Amino acid sequence: MTYDWDFYDMTKSVQYRPSAGAFSTARDQNRSFWLNGQVDSGSSIQTTNLESSTSIFQPGLIVINHDDQTARNISTDALVGKTPRTRGRTQWCVGLGTNGILLLIGGNHKSISDTMDRGVGDLVPMDRVHVFDVSSIYDERVSTGGTWYEQPVTGDIPERRVDFCVMKASAADLSSFNIYMYGGLGANNVIFDDIYVLSMPSFSKLAPRARVGTFADGGKHGRKYIRATLDAMVTPAIELVKEK
Repeated sequence: MTYDWDFYDMTKSVQYRPSAGAFSTARDQNRSFWLNGQVDSGSSIQTTNLESSTSIFQPGLIVINHDDQTARNISTDALVGKTPRTRGRTQWCVGLGTNGILLLIGGNHKSISDTMDRGVGDLVPMDRVHVFDVSSIYDERVSTGGTWYEQPVTGDIPERRVDFCVMKASAADLSSFNIYMYGGLGANNVIFDDIYVLSMPSFSKLAPRARVGTFADGGKHGRKYIRATLDAMVTPAIELVKEK
């Protein structure tokens, strides 16, 4: 079976297409989410005229409705204020709340007014995560920004990082699940080769295996994992490696 690709114009909600945002899909609701991100010379055709040293972080949570091919850009001021986030990860979690939650982990952030490319930049602490109540986007009594919560994390806390990958494995009855986090890029271009497990709903982190790599070693970053088995995590992604 084959499917045709199509293109839908979202520019009424998103003037410039950002890159490096955190994204997830709620398949049971035909909704996708894109959080913050950055505009630079490579993020879209409309911004190719920007200097290579320019990187402008973008606020907002883009909610894409796959039923009617429309998008809303709702405020994230309650979450990030004037310092949007990039290169973190969100994980869709069904079974918590009326319509599930989005779990936001890690990344970096900087002021909207700062237009310089800072590389890895100001990394977000990993000792807390942020939770978005998806049901709040359907509730007209709630402000247009939806509802965010901050949740502390206990246990073995990972070092700050960007461009790691996450995936979820649930119990059969959806009463609990684990969020697996692998790799990433830290300060001074350190590439991590470690796995952390965030146990939900207790919000505790365990590190079953940990090793820190460099560009010359076997660490990974910038990947997307798609499936968990009993002994492996599967990824189809391509990784960029710095030459020696």
